[in-house]
Amino acid sequence: MKKVKVILAMGIISLFIGLSVSPATAKIVKTDLTQDLEEMKDLIPELMDEMSKATSLNDLIERLNIFAEGCRGHPILTLVMTIIHELLDILNRVNGLRPLKTNAFIMSWGFSNKINPFKENKLQLYRPFTGWCYSGKSNLILNSRTLVVDFCPFAIKMFTGRQIGFMRNFAGIYAHRETTMTQKSYTFFMGKTAAMRGFDLSMLNILGQ
Repeated sequence: MKKVKVILAMGIISLFIGLSVSPATAKIVKTDLTQDLEEMKDLIPELMDEMSKATSLNDLIERLNIFAEGCRGHPILTLVMTIIHELLDILNRVNGLRPLKTNAFIMSWGFSNKINPFKENKLQLYRPFTGWCYSGKSNLILNSRTLVVDFCPFAIKMFTGRQIGFMRNFAGIYAHRETTMTQKSYTFFMGKTAAMRGFDLSMLNILGQ
């Protein structure tokens, strides 16, 4: 079973590498996901909100297709949605064959106050263990979000606003940006996770963010 998990993780990582091997695509991923994440701060939350409304996998795909029609002028978002389509298809097929349905699709976009001034920007395809802690904000569109899609049975869960979470054996795109203009750091990741736990901390939002 461990060998199967390793092969699966390598396959998903290969998918992302395959989608970014060309110089143009690789440049888009490296530049926009690590240096220009702020440009997607409105569109990514809107996309995640639309995905969270899906009641089935077919409904989710249809919502993605409709959303894509209005985003043709955003190449980085088009790339993101292409990856989402491919990964959802892979995970759905794999979960249909495995006796234990543990793999889930996860997509997260959030920000937090800087704690470590020496932390650097990151762009990674695999992380054995990942934790995140997001701040919340009163503006609905700019709230931090984490979307989790399970396949068997189909279910979608969304964490919005202040939250903390952990996941293991993540394969996908993980980008973290430390800004110099503000005291905020931004994180965006999407891909496959073997297991995750998230906790909604919005009730503890006593700072009015």
